[in-house]
Amino acid sequence: MIQHISILASILLLPMLPAYILFKTLPSSSATVSGPLQGLQLKLGGAFGGYFAVALLAVYAHSIWSPAPAYQVWTVSGNLVDDHGTPIELTDPNYVSLTPATLQIAPGGFFQATFFTSPSPGGSEAFPLLSFKLPNFEAKPIPLDPSSPGAAAATVRNQNVFLGKVPLTPLQAPAYEPPPGALKPLPAGQAYQ
Repeated sequence: MIQHISILASILLLPMLPAYILFKTLPSSSATVSGPLQGLQLKLGGAFGGYFAVALLAVYAHSIWSPAPAYQVWTVSGNLVDDHGTPIELTDPNYVSLTPATLQIAPGGFFQATFFTSPSPGGSEAFPLLSFKLPNFEAKPIPLDPSSPGAAAATVRNQNVFLGKVPLTPLQAPAYEPPPGALKPLPAGQAYQ
């Protein structure tokens, strides 16, 4: 951010030196800048007209002095556990998804994935969504963007996201309800008639 401010300041302040020299040496210069600007008709002359033209060029050439951020490589790691803190083994890489993905799984429910962030409008970065879909557990999506409202409680350091233990909730099987008209068990000691 400071670098962008210093570049913009130099773009706006450096042209003042030649504009001042032109003003002192050619006070009655006939150079003019005129035309419509945002619905207003402008007619500026002399050194100030030249400075105004350079300042407008600097403002409208934003992508030159403040380019979009480059892609970055990040790493996310963690440990899947159930409600009691017991590690959940990742036996299939398809249980964890990240797009684009580079995933490594290890015994004890440990995993590590490398992901890329991309520039988004406004100069911020777009982070991916990490998803866990294991059999017999509820699916769990985790936004990796630290500024996201539903972001994981994670430690972010040097482009590494440490999730720590990631608890997954077991699926609750619904209580069995026999269909209407189905035979029902008889109390003990009663015979079926």
